[in-house]
Amino acid sequence: MNTIKFKNSEQKSNKRGLLKYLLILISLFAGTNAYSQLVSNYSFNQSTATYKQAGVGAQLTAATGNYDDNNFALVTLPFSFIYCGVSYTTIGISANGYVKLGGTTSTYYSNVFASQALTLAPFAQDLYGLAAGRDMSYATIGSTGSRAFVVQWTNWGFYSAGTNAISFQLKLFEGTNNIQFVYGASAPTGTTVYVGLSGATTTDLNVRTTSTSWAATTAGGSGNTCTFSSTVFPANGAIFQWTPAANARSEEHTSELQSRF
Repeated sequence: MNTIKFKNSEQKSNKRGLLKYLLILISLFAGTNAYSQLVSNYSFNQSTATYKQAGVGAQLTAATGNYDDNNFALVTLPFSFIYCGVSYTTIGISANGYVKLGGTTSTYYSNVFASQALTLAPFAQDLYGLAAGRDMSYATIGSTGSRAFVVQWTNWGFYSAGTNAISFQLKLFEGTNNIQFVYGASAPTGTTVYVGLSGATTTDLNVRTTSTSWAATTAGGSGNTCTFSSTVFPANGAIFQWTPAANARSEEHTSELQSRF
């Protein structure tokens, strides 16, 4: 009888431990999910690599003509992209240096973040496609499971002369749901641009700002900008990357669970 009681007690203890583990697991990942809904919780880092065109891809612009304030038709993404906890399969693209997930863009000349949610803005301003070799296109690179969808503005200038041209890209990564802004060669003379992300609302932001160096941007808010001048501009190959909070915290959860059991 004593042996049976011991076994029953051990079984109950194991069940209580398992239940405790499951409750902690659920609470941790429920907390992570809530935390990861906000784009303001995405982590940011920057680096430098060689700027490369992502092939010719699908053209948004014709070989001739100029492009001003164009909001292009919805493009179907080659994979589902999760942003702020929601899966998106379409993207709208603006000639003014930004995109919108799940819908077409509207035209904004300044502070797109104050007016448009779900916006990813590598270089938002009143832009103008007029310079020689100017082009807008999108392409998919990589292998299934680890692809990147790339939107690229090439030799894209400012209204109304099309000068101060710059090449830049937006990249959405399959699986990790990371976001990159990549900057190429530029010829700035003096203005400001809006750089960053807006979440499901226009109050949820993850914006970068600087007036001195694109290599040392800081977190900003609605209305904050990055200077684009002859002395303050992104290096050729500069990369800004945002990582969803869920990815950044996954290792923290593993360590926390291991420490409790």
